[in-house]
Amino acid sequence: MSKGGGTKMVTSTTSIPEDYKNFAKENLQIAELIGNRPYLPYQGERIAPFSPDQNAAFDTVRGLQQQYLPAQRAGEAATTAAINSITDPSVMMAKYTNPYEQDVITGMVNDVRTERDKMNALSRLRDPSGSARQALIEAENNKNYLDRVGKISNEMRSQNFRDAARLGQSGTGQLMQGGSQLTNQAGAGLNMGTQFAGALSGIGQQTQGLRQAIDDLRYSDFIDQYNAPLQNLSIRQSALGQTPMGSVSRQPVTSGGGMGSALGGFGGLLGGIAKIAAL
Repeated sequence: MSKGGGTKMVTSTTSIPEDYKNFAKENLQIAELIGNRPYLPYQGERIAPFSPDQNAAFDTVRGLQQQYLPAQRAGEAATTAAINSITDPSVMMAKYTNPYEQDVITGMVNDVRTERDKMNALSRLRDPSGSARQALIEAENNKNYLDRVGKISNEMRSQNFRDAARLGQSGTGQLMQGGSQLTNQAGAGLNMGTQFAGALSGIGQQTQGLRQAIDDLRYSDFIDQYNAPLQNLSIRQSALGQTPMGSVSRQPVTSGGGMGSALGGFGGLLGGIAKIAAL
């Protein structure tokens, strides 16, 4: 009879190639360098400032007040004066009353008086005796003189009043029209200034937008450059993860008595080696 056999463990080892070991060490060194590098702040511009056209638009809007306010205030003053002259016509009439009215009346009265005195003197020359007829003629001359003086005074004062009223009404209308024109002019100036400022602002926004796009692109390039070492290390690590690593395998082998057992054990050993090779 053959002697009985036993079970024993066969150990098989595989190791990583030397080139892969060096590659892995280099990855560790690169990771250490990247991890120890200091924080690098971005020194470029992140937010685009207002463009020159936008600043000009702001200044235009600020200056509009000084451009339209004088016309607006003048229009309001003219309209207010026109309304006051309608409420109290004497306010406007006083501006157009002839200040030389009394001088004109006095001059005309003096002319009439002189004419009367001449007629009375002529009457006395024709009738030096001072008859009743001469007295009647002189009395008639004096009456005519007084009538003409009253008529002249009344007509002159009435004419002065009519002229002042007509001119005052015309002045009121002109004030009202001028006030309206000035107010409209102020509004038109404000509208034009606003439109011009809006056009400037639109141009400035396009300029600012282009500058902002350039700033964003530069910052993106900075981030890409800053992260490039990390991306490269990630590629190296990915390649390293796909390489075979070293391993240790223990396979049990049973040995029996006799030739058959020996052959069976040998076959089992070969099968275990084949499995290790496959691993």
